[in-house]
Amino acid sequence: MGAVIVAGTALATLLTTCAPNVAPSTMVAIVAVESSGNPYVLHDNTSHRSYAPRDYANALATAQALIRQGHSVDVGIAQVNSGNFAVLHTTVGDMHDPCPNLRVASRILADNYADARAVFPEPGRALWHAISAYNTGSLYAGKAYVDRVVAAASRVPIVPSILLHRTEFAPHRSAPFVAATPPKPVRKIERPRPAKFAFAMPNSESLAVTSPPNKHEPGINAER
Repeated sequence: MGAVIVAGTALATLLTTCAPNVAPSTMVAIVAVESSGNPYVLHDNTSHRSYAPRDYANALATAQALIRQGHSVDVGIAQVNSGNFAVLHTTVGDMHDPCPNLRVASRILADNYADARAVFPEPGRALWHAISAYNTGSLYAGKAYVDRVVAAASRVPIVPSILLHRTEFAPHRSAPFVAATPPKPVRKIERPRPAKFAFAMPNSESLAVTSPPNKHEPGINAER
């Protein structure tokens, strides 16, 4: 029997409980790219090999063996890197549990976002660079990964934020719902920056932003 995939309503519920500091649509897209919702998936950055154990026991044993050998391993539903375990006071066993994994991943992303906002005041651009750091540890090195997350956000079915789609409730069944057109984002003039590349500004509202907690260290796994 294979791993139970965490997606849809189950994932949305977990995110509300376990990762409330990051917009659900952002974490849903990251999970789609990182693991497709499989809480037992592993990626060995040292050997560049991926694993899909069939259950918790096999996933834990595989991850522990690789880490004992000194390998850098990405673990679980949001692929938290083993280098973060000690500093974030977690364990490889915890990281195979979707809720603790999402909690740690959202903290890492929120800390990356805080770092990005210090360089890029515009929230959308800061989010793009924070996602880069989540994968590579660098605000500038993960453009290909960001593109994958953005693409995933456009195809993952998730109920949109009520704050982004204003309409009036239809009091009668025959009355149509007419959604108002959301305002277009305002482009701000940026300060000069040492970017190696420029992320395109978001052209949709698939990736929303919520306020991050205090600063922490940079992101997790290397882009693969």
